[in-house]
Amino acid sequence: MKAKILREKYPKFVYNSFDFKLKKEGLEICFDFKIEPDIQFSPKVLIGGINEKEVKRVGERVLKNLIFNLGMIEALSYWKATCSPKIEILAGDLNKEQIRWWRNLIFKGMGQFFFENKINFLERNFLKIESFGEKFERFEGKLNENKILVPVGGGKDSIVTIEYLKKMKKDLILFCLNPNENQKKIIKISEIKNKVFVKREIDKKLLELNQMGFLNGHTPFTAY
Repeated sequence: MKAKILREKYPKFVYNSFDFKLKKEGLEICFDFKIEPDIQFSPKVLIGGINEKEVKRVGERVLKNLIFNLGMIEALSYWKATCSPKIEILAGDLNKEQIRWWRNLIFKGMGQFFFENKINFLERNFLKIESFGEKFERFEGKLNENKILVPVGGGKDSIVTIEYLKKMKKDLILFCLNPNENQKKIIKISEIKNKVFVKREIDKKLLELNQMGFLNGHTPFTAY
């Protein structure tokens, strides 16, 4: 479908809310997105290994802030289906500076998507972002500079990074999103015990829209 038609038919994308709960496997997060008037999404993310002690350590309001922002980047995968001219944020609060930051991420991080779908994102009033939600707390504690989270993508860059940091005697935690066999092999060979596996579950409705000809393409997912 043409972007212009979809933008007219679906004028607003809404990030309604998020919810989370501790399970045996870790922290399960569910987001509530809607493309008005009638398309609903409920994607899920499971962060493995999170327990009640760790939630208490950062505090619930700080955790909510982290989850809220995770939902912001998750939302782009669903917003892009219609490229609605307005994004309304009800799940949390964004100030003017933060709204500018997210607009900048969208415009500079989704260039391939705009190009492939012949979308002129430079046109006036292309995208308006409004926020009406609750304000959460930022993490203000000190980080352990010797402890490093290393994303494992499954290629040689991950291996080189891990081995380099091991030689520097750093305390490593390996991070994988929807780990495949290559990633698991790298982790096993590294002999590093601390790891965080994240399972991201895409709402099937988005896949159905893709099959129906709604917009699809690259999003700045490394911002995850």
